[in-house]
Amino acid sequence: MGYRITTVSRLTGIPRNTLLAWERRYNLVAPKRQENGYRAYSDADVDYLRTIKQLVDSGYRISEAITLVEERTPGVTGSTTSVPSNRDFGSLRTTLLDALLSFDRAAAEACVLPVSMSGHEFLMDTLYLPLLREIGDGWHEGRITISQEHFASAFIRERMLAMLVAVGFGPSGGRRTLCACMSGERHDGGLLSVAVRLTLRGHHVSWLGADVPAAALVDAANTQRSEVVCVSAIVAGSDVAAYAREVRAGLHSGCVLVMGGAAVRTSELPTLEGVRWARSTEELWSHLSGSGQ
Repeated sequence: MGYRITTVSRLTGIPRNTLLAWERRYNLVAPKRQENGYRAYSDADVDYLRTIKQLVDSGYRISEAITLVEERTPGVTGSTTSVPSNRDFGSLRTTLLDALLSFDRAAAEACVLPVSMSGHEFLMDTLYLPLLREIGDGWHEGRITISQEHFASAFIRERMLAMLVAVGFGPSGGRRTLCACMSGERHDGGLLSVAVRLTLRGHHVSWLGADVPAAALVDAANTQRSEVVCVSAIVAGSDVAAYAREVRAGLHSGCVLVMGGAAVRTSELPTLEGVRWARSTEELWSHLSGSGQ
């Protein structure tokens, strides 16, 4: 499908004059000229421009954003990338899941290649996070073996971690934010998606990952003078409040501590001074906005 520049501007949020200037200076995309004389942008162009706009909005210069995207998929620009439409993602998820459950890494790689230029949040929300939920449900219901769950989850986790690497863990001058799972917690897929979203909102993320003891978390946060610490707790029944108290007691006063995850959503937790419980992504953004984001 071909889009005129006015429509592309609306779809991407890039002002028309800015888009034209970027095209001239950086050869960003190369829309084709139609018979009626109008230039037509492809679906791939729109997805590419959305990714660039997202990075620029998070604090990157346009040249840095282009470099990051090119490094993620060398030689690929909007005009040469074929991205499935939204309606195709359901079948793509099915195909990718079948490949992962068959331990066929090559087939899985082939599945994700056509969508590799899609925006990070769109890709997580449309493909990776729904797959993680489906894999988890399949394991709980006995339809998926432990080895299949590990293989599939690891593949998806790799892709989201690659997103963090692709954006340089966020702008170097961004808000210093540390992300970790509480001790005993080995599932970090949800937190990885939060970390990627944080980078796209101007945070510079330090990623500690799974199973981080409270003392180690405090040491890392204070050493780096982190402004925000985001902790994920998934396992129901884990002593989230005790962990939060220990971490909060050791953190420097200027650091915001936010705790989230399934264990937070499903538990009755006390009000603790200096601890913010995030029972949804919306609550997380609300907490961070209220602390100076």
